[in-house]
Amino acid sequence: ILMLLFLATDGPVRLGVLAVLGLVTLSTTPVLMALVVESSGSSPAAATGTFMMISFALRSLITLLVGAAGDLFGLDATYVGCAVLVSLGLPFVFRLPKKSVWSAGN
Repeated sequence: ILMLLFLATDGPVRLGVLAVLGLVTLSTTPVLMALVVESSGSSPAAATGTFMMISFALRSLITLLVGAAGDLFGLDATYVGCAVLVSLGLPFVFRLPKKSVWSAGN
């Protein structure tokens, strides 16, 4: 929603939306890492390392792909496409476990 709101606004409002979007984007990695550690069972260090490795590799690849799509289709169309792709992942949030691994054993 914020990504589409960014495209729909202009001027100082766009700058405010961009600031909020940046804060939300920065908060996803620690939340995902906590989820990985919580779900890792007996080896949280290995799970964290694997998560960081995959995250680093995929972010590099996705940056290149989004840049190429921006050159090919234009930045506005690419940004809308990215917003749609992100929203397709939202139903998977409901498939996350309801109880943490740590509290299930207690």
